[in-house]
Amino acid sequence: MDMAIFKGTRQEFDRFIGPRVRNVIQQISRSHKKEIGCCEHCGADNDQLDAAHRHGFERPTLIEKALTDFTEDGLIKADLSQVDQKIKDLHNPIADVILVLCKKCHLEYDKAESILRSANALPIKLIPSNEEEF
Repeated sequence: MDMAIFKGTRQEFDRFIGPRVRNVIQQISRSHKKEIGCCEHCGADNDQLDAAHRHGFERPTLIEKALTDFTEDGLIKADLSQVDQKIKDLHNPIADVILVLCKKCHLEYDKAESILRSANALPIKLIPSNEEEF
């Protein structure tokens, strides 16, 4: 049986296959969200929980890793079932890749990453966190 083959650029992959990848990730994260059952940051247990990719494991980063073996000279030629499986494998174990967050915490989490990236800076963590102890 012939498998579907994608041939094209990364932009074309994102445009035509990206929505399918998003659906695959939603499918594999659905049971994890249900298992966790609350926001991993604030503890809110509302019905509107998001599956947020941890920093360093963002969807575009994982897609890029999944496509590495199929990319030559900037062009992708890939069996889509193999790409699908690689993306699933890169989300395993899911707790290392996905955080379950409420909408508010998800926005704050993404905003913090955006600020760090735009500042081109490394995060600084004070230990102890209380500045009066220094």
